Amino acid sequence: VGLGHDDIFPVKTKLHRSGVNQTEGSPTALQYQAKTSVKLGGGKERLVGPRLIATDTVFDEGDGKEVRGAATALLLAVSGRPVNEGELTGPGALSLTATN
Repeated sequence: VGLGHDDIFPVKTKLHRSGVNQTEGSPTALQYQAKTSVKLGGGKERLVGPRLIATDTVFDEGDGKEVRGAATALLLAVSGRPVNEGELTGPGALSLTATN
C-alpha cells in the first residue's frame, strides 16, 4: 500500500493529541505504524511476533499470537503509547503492551 503525505501526517497528529477518540484509529494509520521503523516514529519492531486484529474495522496483520482490540487501542500500543487494561485481549496482548 502506497501512503502519501495526506495519509501519514494525520497519524502523527492523532498520536500527539491529548484526547484520542474511536474514529482516529484507522486501518491506514495502523498500516503506516506497522511498516515504519520505531526510529522514524512507527512501530515495526514492536510487531515482531503478534498478529493484530481490529475489532471495530477491517484490519488483520501479522502471523503470531493474536492481539485483539479497537483500532485506536492497537494504534496506541503499536506506537508505544499506554493502553488501558482490558482494551487489548488475546494471547499476544501482554507481550505487545509490555514493550510500551
